[in-house]
Parts: sequence; structure tokens; C-alpha cells
Amino acid sequence: RSSCWRHPPLECPPFDEGKRFLKEKQFQEAASCFREALSLLEKASLEALKIGTACGEPTTVEILSSTQLYLLKALDASGERYANEMAKESDQLWERISDADQSQCRPALIVLICEKIAQYQATSNELRIKACRRVLNDSSCGTTKQRRLIYELESSIYESSGNLEAAAASLEALLKESPNNQNNQMHKRNLRDLHLKMGLIDVDKERKDAETESAKREKQRAHKKRTRKRRKHEQLERLDELLTLLAPDINTNLKTSTKNDFFGASNEDRTDSSSNTIDWNSMPVEITPEASIQRKKDVRVKRKLRQLEALFALLRQVIDALIEKSNYSKDQQLHIVDFGAGSGNSCLVFAYLLRNLPCRFTLVDIKPQCVTIGKDRTAKAGLEDTVAWKCGNVESFDDNFDIGLATHLCGGATDVALSKCIGVGASFIATPCCLGSIKFALGNENVVKGRIDGRAPAVNRHNDLTYPRSRWLREELTLKDYAAMTSLGDCTVAVGEEEGNELRMRGKRLLDADRLALAREAGYGTSLGCLGSKEECGPKSDVLLGLCGLCK
Repeated sequence: RSSCWRHPPLECPPFDEGKRFLKEKQFQEAASCFREALSLLEKASLEALKIGTACGEPTTVEILSSTQLYLLKALDASGERYANEMAKESDQLWERISDADQSQCRPALIVLICEKIAQYQATSNELRIKACRRVLNDSSCGTTKQRRLIYELESSIYESSGNLEAAAASLEALLKESPNNQNNQMHKRNLRDLHLKMGLIDVDKERKDAETESAKREKQRAHKKRTRKRRKHEQLERLDELLTLLAPDINTNLKTSTKNDFFGASNEDRTDSSSNTIDWNSMPVEITPEASIQRKKDVRVKRKLRQLEALFALLRQVIDALIEKSNYSKDQQLHIVDFGAGSGNSCLVFAYLLRNLPCRFTLVDIKPQCVTIGKDRTAKAGLEDTVAWKCGNVESFDDNFDIGLATHLCGGATDVALSKCIGVGASFIATPCCLGSIKFALGNENVVKGRIDGRAPAVNRHNDLTYPRSRWLREELTLKDYAAMTSLGDCTVAVGEEEGNELRMRGKRLLDADRLALAREAGYGTSLGCLGSKEECGPKSDVLLGLCGLCK
């Protein structure tokens, strides 16, 4: 027997007429037809009715009850003047099913009838409560949704009749029967209102308790704020100690091995059109920053323009040096890879500007959506011959290439990209960010951690990454100090906007110098610089340049 109810098809013209009138919203005519159909059905036998068995051999009680439900629906829609007739029909329908067992009327129909009787306000409250109890007293009767609705109806009936205790009991039973329902907050508020009306809640005491709890939370917030401030001060002191300790060696490394001699073009220089590296007016609109940046457009577009101009100036210098050293041509093109390319916001601009040089580009990103968007932008800019896309993470890229780009790759992803470059002897240009996320690599189960009090490095088993990156810094910092440095050096705001930020910027440059020291140990010539002022290019404007085989 089905758990839901559908009225069986009957060969009864008045019933069919009534359904048609109901659909056309001619409710009085529909009521007359259903009344006539009910009279005919009460006199006919099951065999004479020729009932369809779509819902499985319905009984006489089910047929008559279901037909009477249609009559009640038509009367309810006809207006208040039919209230007395509705009450009479509801009483008759209740008598028909009140003593029926499952062999006479299936539970699905009983639940439906009881729900409708409880909803019709023309019915007496006593009968409505009986209908609710008929379902609720049997825990196996009705779905969870149906039982919740009937609990709500019972509570509202009790409340309208002034029986607040019973109304509250119905809501309490509802909450107990389905405690995790998403609508329980509304019922809890209704239950609270009932308790207030019953005088069970001391409002003054509740208000005082709320004030006490609020004061307690405020005290906890103030304590946490002081704790964070103290910890930050302690961390900055520790950072200052580390930088002071390493100052002689850092200065030696920066002066003798790492050039610190490039900076983005100033405002004065840009007034001269000859120094502007990119003519944005000639660029296809599909690959310009204006087309790709949606939020905070004014500020972010200006920053992106300055960043791309400075990056392109560096990239062009590296390309010119490589082309001068080797005989690149259309058959042997210079291979440039952009790791973490997104949808091509940076590299598609470079590819367009270098379209007449023997260069080809591969853009790598882990997000399929970005790759799809990037391919579409590549096609619209007419760069399909020189630009290829690869969907995957940085670790999965195994091809040879000549220049690697890593623009704002977060945390350890920059280290993976630089490792790829060093592994194939490719030059690189990187703008690191989010140094604090390196801690996730250090804390990952795939990282072999050294002793906290020793100088053994942490090695990522998948990527063979060692932290600290260079032998130089591994001889100076413990793993614990290095982990603290990554957090302290994670500076994402401009210098001067936050207390201790200038010190944190020095820590960041130390970690960048560590990355470049690794490249120097592999025979690279390196430079540590900035794309421009942080006001123009944003806080993430530090850039690492590594040249393989060109200068040492």
C-alpha cells in the first residue's frame, strides 16, 4: 500500500465536472457537483464504480472520504457564508474515518484528512484538536514534515482558545521530536513568547543575566586583545633579535652576491612617453586589466598597470640577453612558463607584446575555470599560435623551459616554482606573497621536520623542498626560528600603516634573500628589488630575479 494518497480515477461525471469547476475557480458550482458525486457514490457499489487501481484497490471509506475532501476544499474557497456547511461536512468526514483502521483507510489519507480538518477554522476547536491528536498519538503516522505542521496547528488552536500551557506543550513536543530542524529558532521564539504570557520568565533577571554575559564577553575580548598585542610585541622583539644577529652576514650576502639595484619607474619617468614600456591603448581590450578586474576597480587597475609595466621591463631585458646569447628562431623558440597564471591577467599581456619575437608561452593553473576563461581570452586576442594552457598544479609541470614567471604565488608555491626553474636551468622572475602560508608546508604530514632545537631542515617529500631554502640560512636559523620568521615576515600592508611593519618588511626581505641564496648556490646571478613604490604598486611589489648562465 502506497505511503501517499491520490484520489482514484472514477467513472462519475459529477465528480469530473466538480474538478473542472474547481480548476476554473468556480467554487460554488464545484461544491454542488462534489455534493452530487458524494450522494451517488454512497449509493453505488464498488463494482459499479469501476475504480482505477493506480493507488491500489481503494476501499469505500477511502473513496467517500477523498471525495468529501474535495467538497470541503470547494466550500472553504467559497467564503465565510459556507462556514456552517463546512463544519457539518467536517463532522461527517471525521465520523467516517475516526474509527477506521488501516484495512479500511490507509494512514496517508487519514493524515491528509486530519491535517485539513485542523486547518479549517470553520471547524470547531474541539474537532480540530481531535484531528491533531489522531495523528500525533501514533508516532508512526505521517512524515516528519506533516507531523511538524500538525504540531504547529495544534499549538495555534490551543493558543487561540486560551490554553497557553497546552500550546506550549505542543511546541515543546515539536522541538523534541525534530531537534535539528532549521526552522526551530522560530518555534523557540514562539515558545518563549508563550512562556512570557504565562509569567514563567523573569524579564528583569533575564536582562541582568544578559548584561552580565555581555560584560563577561567584553572582558574576554579585551583580554584576548591584550594577549595578541603582547604576543605581537614579543614576536617583533624576537624578529629584531634575529635580524640583529644575522645583520653582518645579511649585509655581506646582499652586497657581494645579490644585487639590490632595480626599482620600478617613478612618476616623473612615466611622464616621458619613451620610458613607458606598454602602450595600453593598442592592447586588445580582452586581455587588459580593466577587463579582468571586477572589485575595487579604480585602485586595483592602476596597481596592476604599474606592476605589469615594471615586470615587462625586467622580462624584456632577460629575453634580450637570452636571444643575444643563443640563436632563437621560429623553429627554436624561447619557452616562457607562467606558474599560477590564473586566467592570464599578466602573461597574456606579455605574450601580445612579444608576439613578433621567437617566444612561446605556457600558462599553468590548477583551476579548470581559470584555464577555460584564459583560453577564451587567448583566442579573442589572436594568440593561439604562441600561447598554450595547462590545467594542473606547479608540481605537475615537467617540461623544459627557458624563463619561469611566478606572479603572486602564495607561500610555498613560489618555492616550488623556483625549484622547477633551478631544476632545468631556467631564469626566473618572481613576486612572492603570503609568506605566512609556508607554515602549512612545514606543518604538513608530507614534510620531514628537523629537531626544534637543532638546525636540521624540513624537507617536503613530494617536491624535495628544504626549509630554510639555502645552506647559508640553514646554518644561521633553527627550524623553529624559520617558522616564526615566515609568520612575522608575512607583511601585506604598506610600510608605516601598522606598528612594527617596517621591521616585518626587513624579515620578509631576509626570507626572499634566502630564496635567492639557494639560486646562487646553483650558479645563478640574482637581484632583489621592487616593482615600484608600495603606494603605486601595492604592498606585494617585491620581486626576485634569477639569471642562469648570463651573469654570476
